[in-house]
Amino acid sequence: MMQKTAILPSLYLPPVEYLSAIYRNDNIIIDIGEHYVKQTYRNRCSIATANGVQDLSVPVCKNEKATAMKDIRLSEHGNWRKNHIAAINTAYGNSPYWDFLKPDFTDLYARQFTFLVDFNMALLELVCNITEISPHICISETYIETDDNRAYTDLRKSTTARHATDSKAFKPYDQVFGQKFGFIPNLSCIDLLLNMGKESIFYL
Repeated sequence: MMQKTAILPSLYLPPVEYLSAIYRNDNIIIDIGEHYVKQTYRNRCSIATANGVQDLSVPVCKNEKATAMKDIRLSEHGNWRKNHIAAINTAYGNSPYWDFLKPDFTDLYARQFTFLVDFNMALLELVCNITEISPHICISETYIETDDNRAYTDLRKSTTARHATDSKAFKPYDQVFGQKFGFIPNLSCIDLLLNMGKESIFYL
């Protein structure tokens, strides 16, 4: 049987569909040679709060246009690390698994990463470990050109765009504010993880 390979971008606590792609493909290539694009999931994620969906954005240093993802440096502006943990704690303090997993995430946010892709990868590794997913991941520092003759599924655009999501494409699972807002699909994978724990793999 031919193995399935997907090309993915480096994202910050990526949406559920990204984690699903990792689980459903035999091989993953994360392209960090692609250009950084503002206002995408490369440096932001969406969580569910008591006031609705909230975006958490990781500040990055100013860069020239057409800067490769691998060269994007984190900014320490605004004490964002503490603010992100506080926002996640407020949103998911009543979730089934936050108290158990809080130390792992808190420790990771306390580490000083220089580059965005390194921080993203560390978070992805933590999420995969918790959900017991063991993907075969390769990193490409050079932008990957694709064509019809290559056995790749290119998911770089579809997983980075911040677009309206068809809720019918995702099975509902229990969410902290589900009774207030109904099911909100394709949030950050941390929403799935903190609500379902190790059972997340069955959802994927």
